[in-house]
Formats: sequence, structure tokens, C-alpha cells
Amino acid sequence: MRIRRIAAAAALLGALSVFGTLTGCGIASTDVIDAGEPASGVQPPGRAANGVQLYFRSPTGLRPVTRSSVVSVGPEKAVEMLRGGPNGAERKRGLTTEVPPMKGVVNTTVRENRVDIFIPTSAADLSDAAVSQFTCTAANADVPGRNPAAKVDVRISGIGFRLGPQRCDGSDAFPAASPIPSARSAR
Repeated sequence: MRIRRIAAAAALLGALSVFGTLTGCGIASTDVIDAGEPASGVQPPGRAANGVQLYFRSPTGLRPVTRSSVVSVGPEKAVEMLRGGPNGAERKRGLTTEVPPMKGVVNTTVRENRVDIFIPTSAADLSDAAVSQFTCTAANADVPGRNPAAKVDVRISGIGFRLGPQRCDGSDAFPAASPIPSARSAR
């Protein structure tokens, strides 16, 4: 009986000790703190949140570079920025461009999930890297339809030759897949 009383007293003393430690730590309760507006909106995959992605050549392949912008940048402006080449800081990082200098205007037309780029030279003369630079830069800009870059068709036309549609997959351009006509539709 005496052992039970001692055990009960020890348990009570232990519980009071824990309760005293938890309530006596000096931390006062607080009210709800206003922290501003909640996060809103979802940025489509592959698009820069506050700027535009331009694609330049590095020693290991094409690399995206995000340039800041306070407004949304469409494919027209993105292609214009790409034609300007890498800036000083980007050149110091070893980035270059395969987009050749072109005399004349580059026109860009935009539709939902589609960009057409018209260059003042033959599109057949563009290197694979230049095609990828144009394609990925245009597809990652603010294109109507708001699809990921991998679902935006880009066509490049110039002096008697048209490439595309192309799609950007990471940092390379690939021909967009087209359905194969069935034997019935071929008749």
C-alpha cells in the first residue's frame, strides 16, 4: 500500500513538473498577425515569373537567360531582344549567339499557341542552334493560350524557305508531331 502511495505521489509530482515547465516558459499567447495578401496565380511551366527568357549558346549547349521586365513580354519583343545578342554580363558568363546579323526587319505574328517569325534572309541558312534560339525564345514568351512552351508551335520563314512547326523541348527545338493520315484519308 505504501509503495502505491509513493508511486502515485511521484507520478503526480512528475505531471506537475511537466505542466509547470510548459506553462511557465514565459511565452505569451499572441493574436493572428496580418501578413498581407495570400499568394495568387500559377505561373505556367517554363515561363519566367518576372521577365522573359532568351536562349543563348553556351559551351555546353543552349541556356535560358531571364531578363527582368515589369510588363509581360510577348514573342515580338522577345525575338527583338534575342537579335540584340547577349549583354555584357551574359558574355562574361561565356554566352554567345548563333542568330546571324540580319539587315532588315524581323516580323513576328502571334496567334493562340502559335508564333510565326519572318526573317529577312533565307531560313535555310540558319544553324540548328539559331533555330532553337528563335523557337525557344518565342515559345517561352507570353503567347496567347498560356500553354507551356512545349505546346507552342513556332514557324520560321524567310526568302523562299519555311521551317516548322517547331516546338521547344527544354532548350532545343524539335519538329512538332503531326498525326499520320490513315489509309482511308489518303484515298
